[in-house]
Amino acid sequence: MSPRTLVTPPVLIALVALAVLVAIAARPEPASADMSALERDALELVNAERTQRGLDPLVPTSTLDQAASWMAWDMSTTGGISHTDTLGRGLRDRLNAFGYPSNSSIRENVAAGGIFADPAAVVDAWMNSSGHRANILAANVKAIGVGLHVAPGTSYRNFWVLNFGSKIDTPPPAGAAPANPTPTATASPTPSPTPTATASPTPAPSPSATPSPTATPSPSPTPTAGPAPTPAAPTQPAPAVVTGPIPRSGVALLRVEEQAAAEQIVETALAAGCARPSVWVTQGGALVGYVGGAPAFVNAAFPAAVPAASPILLSCG
Repeated sequence: MSPRTLVTPPVLIALVALAVLVAIAARPEPASADMSALERDALELVNAERTQRGLDPLVPTSTLDQAASWMAWDMSTTGGISHTDTLGRGLRDRLNAFGYPSNSSIRENVAAGGIFADPAAVVDAWMNSSGHRANILAANVKAIGVGLHVAPGTSYRNFWVLNFGSKIDTPPPAGAAPANPTPTATASPTPSPTPTATASPTPAPSPSATPSPTATPSPSPTPTAGPAPTPAAPTQPAPAVVTGPIPRSGVALLRVEEQAAAEQIVETALAAGCARPSVWVTQGGALVGYVGGAPAFVNAAFPAAVPAASPILLSCG
């Protein structure tokens, strides 16, 4: 994803960022879990990558598809990406809540960015990231759910989720082409309704007799040339010295007193209670950002160090 360009004086940066945050906070209702044309295209591209390598195509199921669609919408309400939803659930708890079997192996790919309006772009990005490629080409997965939520009022706009599982537990969602087309006499089943923002699905109880396999975590790509796995154990940088009140949510125009890397500024913001910090500076007339906790390739346009006495915009929440 190319940096967002604003020909705007630095004093107006806070107003611009605030407008973006207000748009993100609108939290529209999630779309139906029935597969859209773009989601079907992504599914076909994923299965093409598998069949070219002698692997079985993945079968879309309603439970995984609803979970993926809901997670794509949920990410759009925060304007960022994560494998943990806004209800605090990780992948296993979230899939259990949608009724997917606990005694299964599961994986997840996520991505977000304006460049990912085209399914081919996001699948290509995943295939060029070792962690995401491994999920797509895993031999032990048989089922898939594809979710896309387009949120025009957010910075990343297109939010994608792939959920993978080793169990084919439910019929395919409406609109999904079968992985292995075979004429049958039965009618296509109707998918279950998609959960809304106000009511989370009730988690299915975990079976006691069969232990659940450990979920394979997957890194999360976001906009730019191609996603990369999130580091498993990032080091904690030393805090930066900044002047100005750091909010717990909202935006603030601050000043860096000493030269500091973006990681140091993020560490300072987190220590002050800033939720999901991102740092923005002007560079060559453009507004470039650093999203805390995102893979390195997402923040590639951000300068290696912010000079002393530089103004910065900090966004929290």
